[in-house]
Amino acid sequence: MNNAHEHGGWTISEVERLTGLPRRDIQRCCYNGKGGLGIVQPQNSTWGRRTYSAREVATLFVVRLEKQQGLSLPEIGEKLRKHPATGSEAEPGLLAVHIERLKERQEEVAGQLLAARALLMASQGEEPMLAGELIENEIDAQVVEALHKMVDEEARQDGMSADCAAHRGWLARSFAPLVENADSSEASACAALALAGAIDDIHGRHNVSHVAAKKILNWAFNSPGMSVVVDVWLGPGAYELLLRTLR
Repeated sequence: MNNAHEHGGWTISEVERLTGLPRRDIQRCCYNGKGGLGIVQPQNSTWGRRTYSAREVATLFVVRLEKQQGLSLPEIGEKLRKHPATGSEAEPGLLAVHIERLKERQEEVAGQLLAARALLMASQGEEPMLAGELIENEIDAQVVEALHKMVDEEARQDGMSADCAAHRGWLARSFAPLVENADSSEASACAALALAGAIDDIHGRHNVSHVAAKKILNWAFNSPGMSVVVDVWLGPGAYELLLRTLR
């Protein structure tokens, strides 16, 4: 089969497909003469075609991402000469920078989707408990992600599993006092009770300390879109009340 592994790299047609960069831009990135950037140097393969290495494809992918940011090719060429696309572990390149930016955008879009779904439920008169199921699934995902990201190894106890399967209804049971529409005089006490129940549940299910469980829950509640879905579920002002109590 005639592929990159056999001929030692990717052809320009394959690079077009992989990077989404037009052929003309790819060619300009190769040229060293007038109008060229000279930031990649494809090699002639034994098949008689110019081929691009993985490092060069990565560079061209960064060119496309930088163009999407509004930079011209000459500006991108100058930027890449100062800060290469692929760096080292000690000094990451531009591709690593773009990965972090894309992850931030992904989180932002996920939060907007979560908020939109909750508001659609509310506008259509759906039962608040449907929003409760939505937030429970979301917090479960956030809890697992937080467990993976925890850097304080001392907060972990032996046997903790970040992939522990959640049992449905744990959050609803913890937040039952607030779901039952406690009046304002009881709201703070009910919020404290609800959060204590949730922290206990995370502690028990994932075998982490109560301190770590509180940090995880705080991280989960601060994720994008969470404020909308909490207020749809528990009522206006519930999110701010929970955050104040959690702090």
